[in-house]
Amino acid sequence: MAEENDEDLELELADAGVAFRAEMWATNFMMGYWKHVLAVLIAGLLAILLFTQYQDYVRKSQRTATYQISKVEASLETDSKEARCAAANALKTIADASKGTAKVEALLKASELFRLCENPEEQRLVLEAASEQANSVLKYSAVAALANLDLEEGKGDSAIERMTSLKEGYDGFLAQRAAIDLGLALEHLGRFDEAQNVYAEFLTTWPNSPRSEEVRGRQKAQGVTPVPPAPTEEPEEAEPEDAEGAAPDGGDAGEGEE
Repeated sequence: MAEENDEDLELELADAGVAFRAEMWATNFMMGYWKHVLAVLIAGLLAILLFTQYQDYVRKSQRTATYQISKVEASLETDSKEARCAAANALKTIADASKGTAKVEALLKASELFRLCENPEEQRLVLEAASEQANSVLKYSAVAALANLDLEEGKGDSAIERMTSLKEGYDGFLAQRAAIDLGLALEHLGRFDEAQNVYAEFLTTWPNSPRSEEVRGRQKAQGVTPVPPAPTEEPEEAEPEDAEGAAPDGGDAGEGEE
């Protein structure tokens, strides 16, 4: 009888819960590898600090370059060729020492001044540099300017290639502007059939564009009858019903009453 009671008193060891085991593992891990964890945290904080300082440096550099560009523009008190060329070279020097948007801005402004002082070689050099550095709208401006320079120098195929890349590489307003410029360039080169194909594609791709009338004007100028704009569909108006639910034809809802 006593043996049976002893057996009843034996208790099974309770299994440790998952949370307890995880806590013990984390404690053991921290005690064994706390130096490594601390080193990783310090490295992360240093990386954040360095990145923040780099951002501050970039912002200061952009502001400095912008200020220098404005000073050069303000120095153009005379409209002489010599003054333009001097300002263009000054902007090119600023661009060489700058990065990012300020660099591209200096290059694009230098290219315009080189154009005005009739130095197409330097104009091409700064535009090519700008097209390599720029993105989005600024890149579009640089490539479009190179295309125009190609046309002026008789490099028609190169100009068409650049304008086609702009038309296919952008959306919305920029793509539409590139398509119109491409058509005008083809007209300038005497490739009228290709220009009309561009205009027809424009009206198919952007039938409701506010520039569609400009395109139709170019078609008319070349003796082509443009496709008229599609009529605007007006929404159908719902037939009104009176407050008593009368039929739309005005029938007597109380028909049959004496």
